[in-house]
Amino acid sequence: MEYLFFLFVKAKVAKPIKASIEQDKYATRKGIVDNFREFATNDAQKEAQKEAQKEAQKNKIQERLLLNLEQTKPLKKLAKDERKNDEKIIHLLAELKTMAKKEKKARIQEYIKHELSNLNVKEGTDES
Repeated sequence: MEYLFFLFVKAKVAKPIKASIEQDKYATRKGIVDNFREFATNDAQKEAQKEAQKEAQKNKIQERLLLNLEQTKPLKKLAKDERKNDEKIIHLLAELKTMAKKEKKARIQEYIKHELSNLNVKEGTDES
């Protein structure tokens, strides 16, 4: 009778233990699969976030370039105008230089005429 009781207890206890072991195996397998799925989805999400960040950076760079182009158009026009003004200034300076040369030449000629006239006057006074 003790033996029957032992078998009864063994059967009652062994089945739940065996079932819990099977359940643990299933839970472990399921947990591994779930973990794998979780890692896979996390990796996919991370990759998607990285791609989104790269795309956002690209868009920011493009916006900056467009903004720079829009801002540099007036600057380019201003630089072009300044270049024209610089060319005009250079031309005027060249004209002033030539005028100064002409004026200097005229002054020298005037000085020479004056000196010559002084010489002529002196010569004329010497002759008289």
